[in-house]
Amino acid sequence: MAHAGRVETPNGDFATLQWPAGRASAPPLLMLHGFNQTCHSWAEVAPALAEHFSVHAFDQRGHGDSMR
Repeated sequence: MAHAGRVETPNGDFATLQWPAGRASAPPLLMLHGFNQTCHSWAEVAPALAEHFSVHAFDQRGHGDSMR
């Protein structure tokens, strides 16, 4: 199950989705979408990746729910 969130930076805020890893010591995996897509693009593959990684997907600037 994905958890929605936001990351605030001095250059704006970004929407995120996170899929927690199956174990606490799992390494992070950052997923970046392509042109004209959103962080939801990873919804089909992220649960399988979360078995081995802590998966984090961001909406890039100007896409999805991130600032323009």
